[in-house]
Formats: sequence, structure tokens, C-alpha cells
Amino acid sequence: MGAVLRLEHANIMVYVTSRSYAAPRVLRHHLSDYLDALSFEAQRW
Repeated sequence: MGAVLRLEHANIMVYVTSRSYAAPRVLRHHLSDYLDALSFEAQRW
């Protein structure tokens, strides 16, 4: 299984997986959702 990410997480994923120097502008709840998806535990679903 893998993390379920939404389109709003694209900027974060590009930043994390590239050699970009400038952090993307993201809304706090999008960052929170992204980190929550990465720390997904099977018991939550």
C-alpha cells in the first residue's frame, strides 16, 4: 500500500523530490493533510 495524496499536495511532492531551493507556498491544512497521509496507519480507515 501507499499514501493516498491529493492534487493539492503536488507542490509539496515536487519540492520534496527535486533539488528546488525555494519552498512552495502551501496552505496550512494542505501541509497537515499531506503529512497525515504520509503517517497513515491502517487502523484509521
